[in-house]
Amino acid sequence: KNEVIGVLGISRDITSRKKQKRELIDAKENLENNQKRLKAFSGATKEGIIFSKKGICIDANEAACKMFGYTLEEMIGIFGTDVIADESKEIVKQNMISGYEEPYDAVALRKDNTTFHGEFQGKMFEHNNELIRVTAVRDISQRKKYEEELKLAKEKAEESDNLKSAF
Repeated sequence: KNEVIGVLGISRDITSRKKQKRELIDAKENLENNQKRLKAFSGATKEGIIFSKKGICIDANEAACKMFGYTLEEMIGIFGTDVIADESKEIVKQNMISGYEEPYDAVALRKDNTTFHGEFQGKMFEHNNELIRVTAVRDISQRKKYEEELKLAKEKAEESDNLKSAF
């Protein structure tokens, strides 16, 4: 006869596995959102941002690449002082080695060997148990030009005042 004489069932609680999977998905989404946010922040500034480890560029934003005339692929692996004009190499080298964090001026060198006046400011931080230096670079060539013009104008005005007072 076809009659049921018993029922056998097996069950397994998968709540914790589902929770783990959800946590992994959330962590991945969070990481992707943070990467997008970082890219948006670094792309929104006109300052060049360069990440370096032991003096070697490991990443840079688009503004830095444009400022120095390199593609990102070319920037990665460049030693910091390779994009600095000879007259500023020593101060930049010393500031990198010492971890100096205040802004300072230096003459930068583009890929095409032209130069520009830059304001540099670096900061050391730890990332994945490694020391990374983040350097912000601002092209201050226009400011330097105006400062020089102002200096010349003041000198000319002083000369004129001196000539007038002599009579």
